[in-house]
Amino acid sequence: MVMATVDVTLIMGPPVGGFIETSFGSQALYLVSLALVSFQCVIAFFLPSSMWRSGHALAGEKATAKSPLLGDSEGIVQVKSASGKAWGDVTFISKFAQSLAILNRSNFFRILAAIAFLQSFVSSGVTILYIYAMRSGFHFTMDDENLFLTIAFTASAFSQFLLVKPMGKCLGMLGLLVLGLTSGVLNSLLNGIVLSLLDGGLLSQSTSKLFVYIIAGSISSFTFFAFPAIGALKANNVGDDEQSSTQGALYAAKSAAGVISPMIYGSLWSKFAQRPAILYFISAGASCLVLACVTLLLPKRQREK
Repeated sequence: MVMATVDVTLIMGPPVGGFIETSFGSQALYLVSLALVSFQCVIAFFLPSSMWRSGHALAGEKATAKSPLLGDSEGIVQVKSASGKAWGDVTFISKFAQSLAILNRSNFFRILAAIAFLQSFVSSGVTILYIYAMRSGFHFTMDDENLFLTIAFTASAFSQFLLVKPMGKCLGMLGLLVLGLTSGVLNSLLNGIVLSLLDGGLLSQSTSKLFVYIIAGSISSFTFFAFPAIGALKANNVGDDEQSSTQGALYAAKSAAGVISPMIYGSLWSKFAQRPAILYFISAGASCLVLACVTLLLPKRQREK
């Protein structure tokens, strides 16, 4: 729901920003942005924490929860505070270290953290490809880019508002994760094929743009299922007092991937700028490796079959 709301704001942002700039000038954009950010900080400052537990509530808290994804011997995850102390009794550095330590708590958590990092790495790289290849590869104009972003964000918001919950019930969180990662493979692969056909003269520019729009409005929207599914899988295996820490640690891994990915894809672009379709195929291969990691989440007896 949160990510779908973000997509809605991304759809509304450009036309609202254009209206403000046309009506009041470019300086008004900065003033409105400053006002919105200030209002956001005020809300965050006064927003009460829903995860606060007293020291008495946390003392001695220890329970076990069986993961529906793992076997009998691997599915037991300790659900307790990382230090046994209330969050208010430890320093900021300790809180940060304890939050990141959640990612290394068990094999199950380590695999999910690796999937989150790698998936975010490829996703950020594909975004860089869109920025570079839209104009130099697919020969998009400014209007074409606006239409592409509108289609992509509208489809993403629609799928996350209306499809995540029913598909989660039907496929389960693991199935939703597989769907998101598989869509990432197909998204890169199909865009690479379209760009290759365009470079080979087998597709016209108008036809290639149409295919890109169709991919953005269908398969691409399902790639956003991956990270929420990872977050849900981890959240189902930690205690109430560690929910915010778990999500924060996952976003830290995602942000780290977002920092590293542009540098690597930027260097690759300098080598393959004349044949950008190769980078889409490289991304598809990397997505396949991420998808293969999901098999490690299955029980041993299922992997042996």
